[in-house]
Amino acid sequence: TWGLLEQMKTDGVLDPEKTRHKRFNFRYAVIYGMTLALGSFQSGYSMAVAGNYDSQFKDQYKPFLESSIPVGALCGTILTLFFVDTLGRRRFLIVGNIWLCVTLIPHLFPYEESILIGRCFQGIAIGIYSVFVPLFLKEMAPCEIRGAICTFHQLFITVGNALSLLLGATIENNDYLIRYSQLPPLVFAVVQNALLWFAFPYESPKYLIQRDSVSKCEEALVKLYPDQYERSKELLELKQAKESELDRKITLRDLFCSSFYSSAFRRACLLIILQQFTGINVVLLSLIHISEPTRRYAISYAVFCLKKK
Repeated sequence: TWGLLEQMKTDGVLDPEKTRHKRFNFRYAVIYGMTLALGSFQSGYSMAVAGNYDSQFKDQYKPFLESSIPVGALCGTILTLFFVDTLGRRRFLIVGNIWLCVTLIPHLFPYEESILIGRCFQGIAIGIYSVFVPLFLKEMAPCEIRGAICTFHQLFITVGNALSLLLGATIENNDYLIRYSQLPPLVFAVVQNALLWFAFPYESPKYLIQRDSVSKCEEALVKLYPDQYERSKELLELKQAKESELDRKITLRDLFCSSFYSSAFRRACLLIILQQFTGINVVLLSLIHISEPTRRYAISYAVFCLKKK
């Protein structure tokens, strides 16, 4: 991601004289994107940490250990459909972090049932992150660096996976530490909420325009576009985009039946499905059993590189 951003600078894509938005706060956009991507880190860490518990669970509970997070994530994703345009992106991320902190409480008890319940409810927070983090990143980032900023979502998921694997390889024989290996997401949830509350206290500009909050939208654009002219131009483009969306609103029927949208939609679904059949998730959950302790760090790094690719 950093290499892509630097290459864009070298090629003149970010040259103030060549870009459509001649001046935007590059550092602010990157820090803002990394702040939002902390939710992706928590998703990656929480999904991979199941392998740390594997040795503590009886065989009849292991399938539930592996499937509890996806089931909860499915419920969380469905839940977002009812609040994506009402509660807001920023506020829903804050609620998701609070919910994640609450779901970590059952992990403190040394019972298999409590851990399963905690992971299932934890999956709801992951479902919230999987919807709102990429959506917020796309709506927040300037169009010149939007592609690079949006890669933060997958990058931070991969970093969370890698950290969980390395931590699990270190504490595999310590039941006490394994039980508390769920606590790092708690720290990042508190940090992200603090940043969203104090450092980045605005919803995405596109969401504010959709809610007809023009004055708040302009306030949200002040740090991203310090120049008044560029800020006004961005505000005008957001208004025009809203009007065009009202003229032609894409429905589920369009995704499946329209020749313009259906082919891209089918390819995207196919890529997501194929990703699940690569076997990476199986390796994440079974890492403790497929390698010797001295080689586990190397395999953890290899999984990190594969997911990064």
